[in-house]
Amino acid sequence: MLSALVQEQHGHEFVFVTGYPTGIRRFYHMRSDSDPQKTLSFDLLWKGLEVTTGAQREHRHDRLHAKPRPRACAPNRCAAT
Repeated sequence: MLSALVQEQHGHEFVFVTGYPTGIRRFYHMRSDSDPQKTLSFDLLWKGLEVTTGAQREHRHDRLHAKPRPRACAPNRCAAT
């Protein structure tokens, strides 16, 4: 539906969807400085199909460890490799 709207209004078959909420993206996706409830991530759609997806990964150690993580990735449960 979004792809059809973009095609109709702008004449393009591709559309980037950005600014996903933090609750539906992985914990290691970097949050936006201007809106911490959104991630710096994207999906590229073509005719309604997801072609690719991506995000800027959080690389700042202090912020990464301050975020909630899935239980399997809790620091006291992960083995060092």
